[in-house]
Amino acid sequence: MNSNAGDIYLIGQGVSVAKFDMTIATDEKNTVKRVPKQLDSSENPAGEWNTYDIFCKNDSIKLFVNGFLQNEVTQASKTTGSICLQSEGSPIEFRNIYLEPLK
Repeated sequence: MNSNAGDIYLIGQGVSVAKFDMTIATDEKNTVKRVPKQLDSSENPAGEWNTYDIFCKNDSIKLFVNGFLQNEVTQASKTTGSICLQSEGSPIEFRNIYLEPLK
């Protein structure tokens, strides 16, 4: 999934957002949906760090990759839950992960 940083995946049955260009990801039960990023990739070249800023407030999510707004959704049906960090079949490293309440 290189060059797709900024996609939002909705995991679980009944999870929805107010966005109409959603696509179904590969899941036999159709319980995983992908909201594609808005812009061309803003990822750094392989081997360089990327920064993500993800803001969740009430039922809205804004996702920035290296300072570029890549995705924004509203009317999320779930406002609590897990945060998933994933790799698509190759090694990945995470650093400096912070969770802070919005003011």
